[in-house]
This record gives sequence, C-alpha cells and structure tokens, in this order.
Amino acid sequence: MLGIVLVFGVLTANNELATHDRLMDNIGMNLSSLKHFRFWTVPLATFVQASPGVAWTMLLLVGLPMIALEFMAGSWRALITFLLSDWLSAPLTVLVLWGLSGLGNPVASRVLNDPDTGSSAAAHGVIAAAIMMLPPKLAAIGMTILVGITIIAISFFRLDTSLAHFLGIAVGAVLGAIWNRQLRREPAYHAT
Repeated sequence: MLGIVLVFGVLTANNELATHDRLMDNIGMNLSSLKHFRFWTVPLATFVQASPGVAWTMLLLVGLPMIALEFMAGSWRALITFLLSDWLSAPLTVLVLWGLSGLGNPVASRVLNDPDTGSSAAAHGVIAAAIMMLPPKLAAIGMTILVGITIIAISFFRLDTSLAHFLGIAVGAVLGAIWNRQLRREPAYHAT
C-alpha cells in the first residue's frame, strides 16, 4: 500500500493546483458522487492525496502502521483493513455531513460538496486495528490515546477530514477485533 501511495504521489507531484482540483472533482467523494452512485472512484481516491504529491508524514502514517498490522495479523488482513477503512468511511462521511447539513450545521453545508480523497482515513483504520490486536488493557489505553489525539486534531483539520478519521478508526477497530478473535481461534501448528 505504501508503494501505491508513493507512486500516486509521484504521478501527481507536478500537478498544478487547477489540474489537481479537476482530478479531485473527478474522483473525490462528495454529495454529488454519493447521489449518482459513483463509487467506482473510491478506490482511486484512496491513493490520491488532497494536494499534489504526497507528504513524508503521510508515508509514515501509512507505512509504519501497515508494517505493524501485517506483522500482527498477516498481509491480507492488513490489506483488507486499509482498503475497507477508507472505502467505508468515504461514503459514510458524506452521509454524516449531509445529516449535519440538514440539521443546519454551516460547516457541514460548506464542505459537503467538496470532493475528498487521501489515505489518512485508511491509515487511521490500520492504526486502530493494530491497537485492537494488543492485550485488552493495552488496547484500551491505545484506543483512548488514538481517539484523544484525533479529538485534538479536530482543531487542525476540516470537519470532513476529522469525521473520516473517526469513521476510519471505527472500521479499523471492528476489523482488528475480528482479526484478533480469528487468530486466537486458529490452532497453532507445530513441526514435529
């Protein structure tokens, strides 16, 4: 996943802002995408960041948790967690924004039609899944810290980004709990 994020970062690094905005309009998830069932764009939107290129911090945010989760749960579980954390959180974020907008929230109304892309919700989901693989007390502490940091980050990020992060965490936490339960049930194989 890190390689794919990096490739898309290199491919978009030289985009002018107007070009990148058109790309975002074409593949980003927003109310129009949701209403017209343009879900085919979500897989692309996972890897194209909101601004041209990719920041080294995003590479760390994707890379380190993916390595940890792959070590703890296996490659295919890490892959599924990464993808589903983004693919489920993208339309859910728009639905929540739509609901908040209907309730009169001016910030939600303002960002509802802005197309959203990027890997951060997926990365948050992977972090949450890895935390859920820890022993219960450490998982509780880890989730408290992750949610606390995400709450503090609300002051730095837009509402849609913050919602996507929280929803990514929720998806990742559920998947991490499932992976943890599956792995505890699998018999240990010993060479004799």
